[in-house]
Amino acid sequence: PTQTVMSFPSIQGTKVYNIDKRQGRRGSFDWFEGALVEPDVVLLDLIAVLHPDKLQACHTLASYKTTWLRNIARETATILTSDMCTNTNSAREPLGNSLLPCECIQASGSSTDMKWY
Repeated sequence: PTQTVMSFPSIQGTKVYNIDKRQGRRGSFDWFEGALVEPDVVLLDLIAVLHPDKLQACHTLASYKTTWLRNIARETATILTSDMCTNTNSAREPLGNSLLPCECIQASGSSTDMKWY
């Protein structure tokens, strides 16, 4: 069975992802808590995995690294600790202006006719 799985193109092309990039110290996945309140970041993660060329076309997101989706062949999980929190009474800093110009997603159009999601 292992040889059969290893022959899948997705495995050979190292394009297998898991939702375990951010984990609690006991192995819990932050996906089930953190991702629920940040759908804009989840969308960016999905775009980065499914259509990385679209992010490359947008200069402000060209260096975006996924938050929750981990490439199991290339990345290791981050274990979240209390030391990573600068202020435990507030939410973490937002990603920034999460409104994406359509040209970043569609890679077309000019700055004068930019539409926003």
